[in-house]
Amino acid sequence: MMVTTPDAASRDMCGPRKSGGLPRHLLIGYWHNWQSDKPTYIPLKDVSDRFDVIHVAFATAAETHDGTMTFVPDPQTSARQFKADIGSLKGKGKKVVISVGGATGSVAIADPDAKRNFVDSMTAIVRDFGFDGIDINMEGQVRLDPGDLDYKNPTSPSITYLIAAIRSIRQNFGRDFILSMTPETLTAQGGYCDYREGWGSYLPVIDGARDIITYVQVQHYNSGSMTALDGREYCQGTADFHVAMSEMLLRGFPVKSKLERFFLPIRPDQLIIGLPASDKITNDGYTSPDDVRKALNYISNGQDFGGAYVLRNSAGYPGIRGVMTWSINWDAATRFEFSRTTRAYLDGLP
Repeated sequence: MMVTTPDAASRDMCGPRKSGGLPRHLLIGYWHNWQSDKPTYIPLKDVSDRFDVIHVAFATAAETHDGTMTFVPDPQTSARQFKADIGSLKGKGKKVVISVGGATGSVAIADPDAKRNFVDSMTAIVRDFGFDGIDINMEGQVRLDPGDLDYKNPTSPSITYLIAAIRSIRQNFGRDFILSMTPETLTAQGGYCDYREGWGSYLPVIDGARDIITYVQVQHYNSGSMTALDGREYCQGTADFHVAMSEMLLRGFPVKSKLERFFLPIRPDQLIIGLPASDKITNDGYTSPDDVRKALNYISNGQDFGGAYVLRNSAGYPGIRGVMTWSINWDAATRFEFSRTTRAYLDGLP
């Protein structure tokens, strides 16, 4: 199905912004707060200088499962050293964000008590360690209840209380506080095809906080194929996939293909593309450096590489914010190929 975008939704809502001391174009990476055989643990202070923002993975649900989150630095370091490492990175002009949840550490924020516990615990963690913001990476716990059909007016408790909690945390720290969201493709662009349970479940969260979100970085991996605005399916790990999924957020789309429920676009400066750093992590979504470059060129300035997907906005979307990778540790394990090539590309953007 071909989508015609309403004029009001297709406009660039605002020009590029530089806020909170962040560069115009960002390279973001997740850092592992654990040891494994490969990739190995990296002291936080030794993260490659190519990264602008480091997302520490993860603050996780406490055993009480009552909305309380907890974070303890890996035993290879100490709380004191970890805080010193954050200070070292900040001294280099970097930002350090605490990522919340992950695949196994999420908890549903689905009632007033859970909301209060979440806000109190995350506020305490941010203040204690000196983080610059939070990344909402609550996989599997942000779900639409039956009958919740309007993304602008959500009724599902796991969504409404999460939005309220996010806004409360932001109010505790002010406008320079980084707020990131890292949905999966199914929970974001998946709302084009369906809107139930996990399908499109992050759309009301993004919409409910779009005025304070610093960036949205959808995971373009572990996704499978997805349907784009032209009605065709595109396979992950290709330049076409990254272009198609990016334009869905930059142009907006009808939720469950209903034009009266049109998800409004985010600004280009709020778009981060999430990519794996290595083909050794997973076979689901790794993209070669050449295809990453092709995709970014097409999205950012309309430089067509002859792929199957054709941008609705042929000039592209100047001002896209950058790229996120899973992960900093895997990038180091593969001799920094990802950060080296991606940093060079981002540095060449106007």
